[in-house]
Amino acid sequence: MKKMLSFLLVIAACWCAAAGQTAEKYETVYLNNGQVVKGHITEYIPTKSLKIQTDDGRVLSYEMNEVERVVRRSRPEATSYSQGFSDKGAQQGYRAFFDINYTKGCGRFGLNRFGFSTTHGYQFMPFLFAGIGVEYQRYNEEDNSKLRTFTTYADLRSEFLKSNFTPYVELRAGYTFKKNMGFFFNPQVGFRFGLSKAQSRLALNVSLGYEYQRVNAYMLNTLDASNLVVLHEVSSMSHYLLDDYGSQNCGGITMRLGVEF
Repeated sequence: MKKMLSFLLVIAACWCAAAGQTAEKYETVYLNNGQVVKGHITEYIPTKSLKIQTDDGRVLSYEMNEVERVVRRSRPEATSYSQGFSDKGAQQGYRAFFDINYTKGCGRFGLNRFGFSTTHGYQFMPFLFAGIGVEYQRYNEEDNSKLRTFTTYADLRSEFLKSNFTPYVELRAGYTFKKNMGFFFNPQVGFRFGLSKAQSRLALNVSLGYEYQRVNAYMLNTLDASNLVVLHEVSSMSHYLLDDYGSQNCGGITMRLGVEF
């Protein structure tokens, strides 16, 4: 588990550093009438005209006899995370997510499970989303019994590019309301694929992460089932000899495929 968490944190740190150090270039057009226009020059015809696209998506055209000078600058790195929203990528306001997921249990107490979740929240800045969600999971235990759980969690997400295709890092933390279960923690990294034109919220998300789930674990001490983890009531297993292992991590590698709208 420590190696997986370290791996995810290293990837997230590298992406954050890359996003924070990228200085976005833009042009400033000074007109003879005193007006100043900032954006990206999309077309330039020497001695004749130019076109500039502003941050809000407008394309403005000027004759060169209207232009006093053009200056190219880099946006300050210190404020790169508070820049305005682009016409591509995440849009300011309400965002909703739905995903299906599968967790491959790892470690002595890891269990495989399948589930789905939904998250709802607000995009405060181009690189910051916060919300809350709920997740349903069905565990597949070795004795063929089915354990079903509901987890509520807080969600933080950061996307690194103002683009329809961007890597992101996400962190979920919450609690599973089931006897013998408790704290839930799920860091993950993934990619967002915009599915339509600019300023649309429809997108596909794919991610890989580690899921930490705290449980009170009991191990069957029998010759034919010495490695079986039991998450049910102890009373329901009273005909077995049980070893109490106390609070353990029922962790695993989680893969998610989802949509946002």
